[in-house]
Amino acid sequence: MSGKYKVGYRKPPRQSQFQKGRSGNPNGRPKGSKNLATIFWKITHEKVQVTGPRGPRWISKLEAGITQLVNSAAKGDPKAIRELFHWAMVFGDVSPMAKPPIFQVNFVKSAYEEALEKAGGKD
Repeated sequence: MSGKYKVGYRKPPRQSQFQKGRSGNPNGRPKGSKNLATIFWKITHEKVQVTGPRGPRWISKLEAGITQLVNSAAKGDPKAIRELFHWAMVFGDVSPMAKPPIFQVNFVKSAYEEALEKAGGKD
């Protein structure tokens, strides 16, 4: 390079810069090591055997945990109920402003009402 290299903010001296082809953190994270999300996914998707009314079956640990939470809430545990409502809100099962379904009701006269109408009398 021609000219003088200026050392300063974000411009380290040339002798202390990283060498080409060499990592700035040679003792960093080893290849193949897993992060927390990968470990969490692996553990929660392991299968466990549970015994239910129809006999033993295999489910994931995550499914078993959610089942235990729902069962505790059904027994009346207030902490489990609060946690269950929290997750229901997160996943959209409980909407605070849910609109009621709209039904159209068509009333049909019974045979008795039709006979009364033809006779011109009332009850």
